[in-house]
Amino acid sequence: MEKRSYNSALAYLRKGSQIFTPIILAIFTLFGFLRLYGSLALWNYLTEIGLRNSTLYLSITGFIWGITGITGLFVYIRKRKWAMNYMRILSLVFSAWFWLDMEIFQPQGEQIRNRLFLLILNILILGMIFGSSVLLRYEYSVIKKNIANTTTGEKHA
Repeated sequence: MEKRSYNSALAYLRKGSQIFTPIILAIFTLFGFLRLYGSLALWNYLTEIGLRNSTLYLSITGFIWGITGITGLFVYIRKRKWAMNYMRILSLVFSAWFWLDMEIFQPQGEQIRNRLFLLILNILILGMIFGSSVLLRYEYSVIKKNIANTTTGEKHA
């Protein structure tokens, strides 16, 4: 009975991770394109107020993060083998860029005050992305093992 409940709990976690990953990618992509759209739509205003980082920088980074998010969604939906590796690398690069961007381009007097919250949120999201990749890798290995057992005629427990 314990094994069945353990397997059903893992199944729920895997289903949750299959839903969580594309949602995070969609949010990531949306924010990238919102950054691009906002910088293009408000180009004159942003240059007029004299931001420390240029409007061109905002546009380019918004475009890059939007395109990498769309690529991640496409790769994930197509169930490529390297999709979760892409997600992990993308999440680490984005986290590093976020913190460097905040330290370098934010005016020192106006930096975000809730750094502890952002750090905890960043760690939680990274943990969920890496955790979902482990769950999905486990699912793929179980499926591969079951396929191998059925083709060789072995019975699995």
